[in-house]
Amino acid sequence: MSGYVLKAEHLTKKFSLAAGFFARQDKFVYAVNDAGFEIEKGRTYGLVGESGCGKSTTARLITGMYRPDGGTIDFTGRVMKYVFQDPSRSLNPRMSIYSIITDGYRNSPYWPGEEKARREAEELIEEVGLDRSDLNRKPSEFSGGQRQRISIARALIMKPDLLICDEIVSALDVSIQGQILNLLQDIRQKRNLSFLFIAHDLRVCCYFCDTIGVMYSGVIVEEAPAADLYKAALHPYTKLLFEGSSGRAENIKGEVKTVLDGVKCCPFAHRCPKATERCRSEIPEFTETAENHKVRCFNL
Repeated sequence: MSGYVLKAEHLTKKFSLAAGFFARQDKFVYAVNDAGFEIEKGRTYGLVGESGCGKSTTARLITGMYRPDGGTIDFTGRVMKYVFQDPSRSLNPRMSIYSIITDGYRNSPYWPGEEKARREAEELIEEVGLDRSDLNRKPSEFSGGQRQRISIARALIMKPDLLICDEIVSALDVSIQGQILNLLQDIRQKRNLSFLFIAHDLRVCCYFCDTIGVMYSGVIVEEAPAADLYKAALHPYTKLLFEGSSGRAENIKGEVKTVLDGVKCCPFAHRCPKATERCRSEIPEFTETAENHKVRCFNL
Protein backbone atom coordinates (compact mmCIF):
# COMPACT_ATOMS: atom_id res chain seq x y z
CA MET A 1 0.00 0.00 0.00
CA SER A 2 2.93 2.29 -0.71
CA GLY A 3 3.01 5.14 -3.18
CA TYR A 4 0.19 7.22 -4.56
CA VAL A 5 -2.49 6.49 -7.13
CA LEU A 6 -3.24 10.17 -7.75
CA LYS A 7 -1.33 13.41 -7.21
CA ALA A 8 -2.88 16.75 -8.15
CA GLU A 9 -0.83 19.94 -7.85
CA HIS A 10 -1.73 23.65 -8.27
CA LEU A 11 -5.03 22.99 -10.06
CA THR A 12 -6.89 26.04 -11.32
CA LYS A 13 -10.10 26.36 -13.28
CA LYS A 14 -12.17 29.37 -14.30
CA PHE A 15 -15.43 29.58 -16.24
CA SER A 16 -16.82 32.41 -18.33
CA LEU A 17 -19.35 34.37 -16.28
CA ALA A 18 -21.79 34.48 -19.20
CA ALA A 19 -22.51 32.32 -22.21
CA GLY A 20 -23.58 33.02 -25.77
CA PHE A 21 -22.15 34.65 -28.89
CA PHE A 22 -22.33 38.20 -27.51
CA ALA A 23 -21.07 37.34 -23.99
CA ARG A 24 -18.01 39.17 -22.71
CA GLN A 25 -14.96 36.96 -22.55
CA ASP A 26 -13.11 38.94 -19.86
CA LYS A 27 -15.40 38.07 -16.92
CA PHE A 28 -14.85 34.76 -15.13
CA VAL A 29 -15.84 32.70 -12.13
CA TYR A 30 -12.74 31.22 -10.50
CA ALA A 31 -13.96 27.80 -9.34
CA VAL A 32 -10.69 26.07 -8.36
CA ASN A 33 -7.73 28.09 -7.10
CA ASP A 34 -4.34 26.42 -6.67
CA ALA A 35 -5.76 23.18 -5.22
CA GLY A 36 -3.68 20.08 -4.71
CA PHE A 37 -3.72 16.78 -2.82
CA GLU A 38 -2.42 13.23 -2.96
CA ILE A 39 -4.28 9.93 -2.64
CA GLU A 40 -2.25 6.93 -1.54
CA LYS A 41 -2.95 3.49 -2.95
CA GLY A 42 -5.70 1.76 -1.01
CA ARG A 43 -6.61 4.92 0.91
CA THR A 44 -9.53 7.34 0.93
CA TYR A 45 -9.23 11.11 0.56
CA GLY A 46 -12.25 13.20 1.50
CA LEU A 47 -12.89 16.56 -0.13
CA VAL A 48 -15.45 18.43 1.94
CA GLY A 49 -17.17 21.81 1.82
CA GLU A 50 -20.46 23.56 1.18
CA SER A 51 -22.18 23.67 -2.20
CA GLY A 52 -20.32 25.96 -4.58
CA CYS A 53 -16.91 25.54 -2.96
CA GLY A 54 -15.35 23.78 -5.98
CA LYS A 55 -15.40 20.13 -4.90
CA SER A 56 -17.21 18.67 -7.91
CA THR A 57 -15.30 20.89 -10.33
CA THR A 58 -12.06 19.54 -8.86
CA ALA A 59 -13.29 15.96 -9.28
CA ARG A 60 -14.24 16.63 -12.90
CA LEU A 61 -10.79 18.06 -13.55
CA ILE A 62 -9.34 14.82 -12.18
CA THR A 63 -11.44 12.68 -14.54
CA GLY A 64 -10.88 14.88 -17.57
CA MET A 65 -14.49 16.08 -17.85
CA TYR A 66 -13.02 19.58 -17.58
CA ARG A 67 -9.61 20.72 -18.79
CA PRO A 68 -7.61 22.55 -16.09
CA ASP A 69 -6.35 26.06 -16.77
CA GLY A 70 -3.25 25.28 -14.74
CA GLY A 71 -1.63 22.61 -12.61
CA THR A 72 -0.82 18.94 -13.07
CA ILE A 73 -2.62 15.63 -12.51
CA ASP A 74 -0.60 12.44 -12.18
CA PHE A 75 -2.68 9.26 -12.15
CA THR A 76 -0.63 6.09 -11.79
CA GLY A 77 -3.47 3.59 -12.09
CA ARG A 78 -5.17 2.02 -15.09
CA VAL A 79 -8.80 3.09 -14.66
CA MET A 80 -10.70 5.64 -12.58
CA LYS A 81 -14.50 5.68 -12.38
CA TYR A 82 -17.01 8.30 -11.25
CA VAL A 83 -20.17 7.64 -9.20
CA PHE A 84 -22.62 10.55 -9.39
CA GLN A 85 -24.83 12.02 -6.69
CA ASP A 86 -28.18 11.30 -8.34
CA PRO A 87 -28.50 7.77 -9.72
CA SER A 88 -31.98 8.48 -11.10
CA ARG A 89 -30.38 10.88 -13.58
CA SER A 90 -27.25 8.86 -14.33
CA LEU A 91 -29.02 5.54 -15.06
CA ASN A 92 -30.76 5.28 -18.43
CA PRO A 93 -34.41 4.43 -17.64
CA ARG A 94 -34.85 2.55 -20.92
CA MET A 95 -31.98 0.11 -20.36
CA SER A 96 -31.90 -3.06 -18.31
CA ILE A 97 -29.61 -3.13 -15.28
CA TYR A 98 -27.34 -5.58 -17.10
CA SER A 99 -26.99 -3.20 -20.05
CA ILE A 100 -26.35 -0.25 -17.73
CA ILE A 101 -23.60 -2.07 -15.87
CA THR A 102 -21.88 -3.43 -18.98
CA ASP A 103 -22.40 -0.65 -21.54
CA GLY A 104 -19.16 1.22 -20.82
CA TYR A 105 -17.32 -2.07 -20.33
CA ARG A 106 -18.49 -3.27 -23.74
CA ASN A 107 -16.98 -0.22 -25.42
CA SER A 108 -13.67 -0.39 -23.58
CA PRO A 109 -10.46 -2.23 -24.51
CA TYR A 110 -11.05 -4.54 -21.51
CA TRP A 111 -14.27 -6.17 -22.77
CA PRO A 112 -13.93 -9.94 -22.10
CA GLY A 113 -16.84 -11.14 -24.22
CA GLU A 114 -20.54 -11.56 -23.48
CA GLU A 115 -20.36 -14.78 -21.46
CA LYS A 116 -17.67 -13.63 -19.03
CA ALA A 117 -19.16 -10.14 -18.75
CA ARG A 118 -22.50 -11.68 -17.75
CA ARG A 119 -20.82 -13.71 -15.01
CA GLU A 120 -18.96 -10.64 -13.76
CA ALA A 121 -22.18 -8.61 -13.71
CA GLU A 122 -23.95 -11.35 -11.73
CA GLU A 123 -21.15 -11.46 -9.19
CA LEU A 124 -21.04 -7.68 -8.87
CA ILE A 125 -24.79 -7.20 -8.45
CA GLU A 126 -24.67 -9.68 -5.56
CA GLU A 127 -21.57 -8.01 -4.12
CA VAL A 128 -23.43 -4.70 -3.86
CA GLY A 129 -26.37 -6.35 -2.08
CA LEU A 130 -28.86 -7.09 -4.89
CA ASP A 131 -29.92 -10.28 -6.65
CA ARG A 132 -28.65 -11.50 -10.00
CA SER A 133 -32.24 -11.64 -11.25
CA ASP A 134 -32.29 -7.84 -10.86
CA LEU A 135 -30.08 -7.58 -13.94
CA ASN A 136 -33.18 -8.00 -16.12
CA ARG A 137 -35.13 -5.17 -14.45
CA LYS A 138 -35.23 -1.40 -15.15
CA PRO A 139 -33.98 1.43 -12.87
CA SER A 140 -37.52 2.64 -12.10
CA GLU A 141 -38.18 -0.60 -10.23
CA PHE A 142 -35.60 0.23 -7.55
CA SER A 143 -35.36 2.62 -4.60
CA GLY A 144 -32.79 5.43 -4.46
CA GLY A 145 -30.42 3.40 -2.30
CA GLN A 146 -30.70 0.40 -4.62
CA ARG A 147 -30.03 2.57 -7.67
CA GLN A 148 -26.90 3.87 -5.99
CA ARG A 149 -25.77 0.27 -5.48
CA ILE A 150 -26.30 -0.29 -9.21
CA SER A 151 -24.18 2.80 -9.97
CA ILE A 152 -21.41 1.39 -7.79
CA ALA A 153 -21.58 -1.96 -9.58
CA ARG A 154 -21.35 -0.18 -12.93
CA ALA A 155 -18.17 1.55 -11.78
CA LEU A 156 -16.62 -1.60 -10.32
CA ILE A 157 -16.99 -3.77 -13.42
CA MET A 158 -14.13 -1.84 -15.03
CA LYS A 159 -11.89 -2.86 -12.09
CA PRO A 160 -10.84 0.73 -11.31
CA ASP A 161 -7.86 1.74 -9.22
CA LEU A 162 -9.61 4.93 -8.11
CA LEU A 163 -13.30 5.45 -7.42
CA ILE A 164 -14.58 9.04 -7.29
CA CYS A 165 -17.77 9.30 -5.22
CA ASP A 166 -19.47 12.68 -5.65
CA GLU A 167 -22.00 13.27 -2.83
CA ILE A 168 -23.31 9.76 -3.36
CA VAL A 169 -25.07 9.50 0.04
CA SER A 170 -26.28 13.09 0.44
CA ALA A 171 -29.73 12.43 -1.07
CA LEU A 172 -30.35 9.24 0.93
CA ASP A 173 -32.00 8.66 4.30
CA VAL A 174 -29.58 8.42 7.22
CA SER A 175 -30.10 4.67 7.66
CA ILE A 176 -29.48 4.07 3.95
CA GLN A 177 -26.40 6.33 4.06
CA GLY A 178 -24.87 4.02 6.65
CA GLN A 179 -25.57 0.96 4.53
CA ILE A 180 -23.92 2.47 1.46
CA LEU A 181 -20.89 3.66 3.45
CA ASN A 182 -20.47 0.20 4.99
CA LEU A 183 -20.74 -1.33 1.51
CA LEU A 184 -18.00 0.99 0.25
CA GLN A 185 -15.80 0.09 3.22
CA ASP A 186 -16.19 -3.61 2.42
CA ILE A 187 -15.42 -3.00 -1.26
CA ARG A 188 -12.37 -0.94 -0.38
CA GLN A 189 -10.93 -3.64 1.87
CA LYS A 190 -11.70 -6.45 -0.56
CA ARG A 191 -10.23 -4.70 -3.59
CA ASN A 192 -7.60 -2.43 -1.98
CA LEU A 193 -9.38 0.38 -3.84
CA SER A 194 -8.54 4.09 -3.54
CA PHE A 195 -11.29 6.69 -3.18
CA LEU A 196 -11.81 10.39 -3.71
CA PHE A 197 -14.88 10.93 -1.55
CA ILE A 198 -16.71 14.25 -1.99
CA ALA A 199 -19.23 15.39 0.61
CA HIS A 200 -20.59 18.42 2.42
CA ASP A 201 -21.07 16.57 5.73
CA LEU A 202 -17.78 16.58 7.60
CA ARG A 203 -18.92 13.92 10.05
CA VAL A 204 -19.61 11.50 7.20
CA CYS A 205 -16.13 12.20 5.80
CA CYS A 206 -14.51 11.62 9.19
CA TYR A 207 -16.26 8.24 9.42
CA PHE A 208 -15.29 7.04 5.96
CA CYS A 209 -12.02 8.75 5.00
CA ASP A 210 -8.37 8.45 5.98
CA THR A 211 -7.43 12.03 5.11
CA ILE A 212 -9.65 15.07 4.61
CA GLY A 213 -9.13 18.28 2.66
CA VAL A 214 -11.51 21.11 3.55
CA MET A 215 -12.23 23.32 0.53
CA TYR A 216 -13.59 26.86 0.41
CA SER A 217 -13.89 28.94 -2.79
CA GLY A 218 -11.71 26.46 -4.63
CA VAL A 219 -8.92 26.65 -2.00
CA ILE A 220 -8.00 23.84 0.39
CA VAL A 221 -7.91 25.66 3.73
CA GLU A 222 -7.15 22.67 5.97
CA GLU A 223 -5.92 19.12 5.47
CA ALA A 224 -5.39 16.46 8.11
CA PRO A 225 -5.89 12.79 8.96
CA ALA A 226 -9.59 12.29 9.66
CA ALA A 227 -9.04 11.25 13.27
CA ASP A 228 -6.94 14.35 13.97
CA LEU A 229 -9.35 16.71 12.23
CA TYR A 230 -12.25 15.39 14.26
CA LYS A 231 -10.38 16.09 17.51
CA ALA A 232 -8.42 19.21 16.63
CA ALA A 233 -9.91 21.21 13.75
CA LEU A 234 -8.08 24.54 13.45
CA HIS A 235 -9.54 26.58 10.61
CA PRO A 236 -12.70 28.60 11.43
CA TYR A 237 -14.41 27.17 8.36
CA THR A 238 -13.68 23.57 9.41
CA LYS A 239 -15.14 24.34 12.83
CA LEU A 240 -18.21 25.82 11.13
CA LEU A 241 -18.71 22.62 9.12
CA PHE A 242 -18.56 20.51 12.29
CA GLU A 243 -21.08 22.81 13.96
CA GLY A 244 -23.33 22.69 10.91
CA SER A 245 -23.31 18.89 10.77
CA SER A 246 -24.44 18.78 14.40
CA GLY A 247 -27.01 21.58 14.02
CA ARG A 248 -25.07 24.14 16.09
CA ALA A 249 -23.91 26.60 13.39
CA GLU A 250 -25.17 29.92 14.72
CA ASN A 251 -22.14 32.15 15.06
CA ILE A 252 -21.01 32.40 11.42
CA LYS A 253 -23.53 33.46 8.78
CA GLY A 254 -23.33 33.81 5.01
CA GLU A 255 -22.63 31.63 1.99
CA VAL A 256 -19.71 30.69 -0.22
CA LYS A 257 -18.68 33.83 -2.10
CA THR A 258 -18.32 33.59 -5.87
CA VAL A 259 -14.74 34.44 -6.83
CA LEU A 260 -14.77 36.80 -9.82
CA ASP A 261 -11.25 38.21 -9.74
CA GLY A 262 -9.03 35.37 -8.49
CA VAL A 263 -8.20 34.65 -4.86
CA LYS A 264 -6.15 37.54 -3.45
CA CYS A 265 -6.80 37.10 0.27
CA CYS A 266 -8.12 34.50 2.72
CA PRO A 267 -11.21 33.23 0.88
CA PHE A 268 -13.10 32.86 4.17
CA ALA A 269 -12.36 36.38 5.46
CA HIS A 270 -15.78 37.75 4.49
CA ARG A 271 -17.50 35.31 6.89
CA CYS A 272 -14.89 34.83 9.60
CA PRO A 273 -15.51 36.61 12.94
CA LYS A 274 -11.74 36.64 13.61
CA ALA A 275 -10.78 38.20 10.26
CA THR A 276 -8.30 41.11 10.33
CA GLU A 277 -7.14 43.51 7.64
CA ARG A 278 -4.28 41.14 6.92
CA CYS A 279 -6.79 38.34 6.26
CA ARG A 280 -8.57 40.60 3.77
CA SER A 281 -5.40 41.51 1.90
CA GLU A 282 -3.11 38.44 1.95
CA ILE A 283 -3.42 34.73 1.24
CA PRO A 284 -2.21 32.63 4.20
CA GLU A 285 0.46 30.05 3.47
CA PHE A 286 -0.50 26.38 3.78
CA THR A 287 1.41 25.73 7.01
CA GLU A 288 2.03 22.39 8.73
CA THR A 289 1.03 22.75 12.38
CA ALA A 290 1.41 19.07 13.30
CA GLU A 291 2.39 15.88 11.49
CA ASN A 292 0.36 15.74 8.26
CA HIS A 293 -1.89 18.56 9.49
CA LYS A 294 -1.84 21.74 7.38
CA VAL A 295 -3.94 24.89 7.59
CA ARG A 296 -4.26 28.29 5.91
CA CYS A 297 -4.96 30.81 8.67
CA PHE A 298 -3.23 33.82 10.22
CA ASN A 299 -5.11 33.56 13.51
CA LEU A 300 -4.00 30.31 15.06
